[in-house]
Amino acid sequence: MTMTESQPEIPVPITVWRLPAAEPGQALPLELARRIVVEYARDGAPMLDLTRDDVLAEAARECGRARVPRTLADFAVGSHRTALIVLCLPRPGFQAGGFFAGCAAKLVPFGRAVVILAGADFVASRMLADAAAPCGLRLVRRIKAFTARHHADVLVFRSG
Repeated sequence: MTMTESQPEIPVPITVWRLPAAEPGQALPLELARRIVVEYARDGAPMLDLTRDDVLAEAARECGRARVPRTLADFAVGSHRTALIVLCLPRPGFQAGGFFAGCAAKLVPFGRAVVILAGADFVASRMLADAAAPCGLRLVRRIKAFTARHHADVLVFRSG
């Protein structure tokens, strides 16, 4: 166990999901989007989709969940609250602190922010967890998603 200056590091459960490959041009595999929707979207509560394609929209439709597509540019616009926010990284100009502050303002208590990292990057994962903490979001689960050709780290943060 290691210590940061502010608090002891709490072990985060790690799950492995083996998935079929994404279709060409998709940011994430449809099966990964389905699992995120089923695990973290609440019935009747809209989710904010900050991904770059329509895969999450398709998964939401299949699972009967409401989806509100947004871009990072208009993420701060509007006052509706949600139980789930999904974002794929990397993104040019991404500011972790601003993103997590926006999540804290938008998420209902115990809502989830799911960040999908292309590839395994422990340094980026740690940086995201450190940026989320001052905003009241805690890393509660790390998912290793493997396809035949790709690997993604899925980080799940909880509000409240």
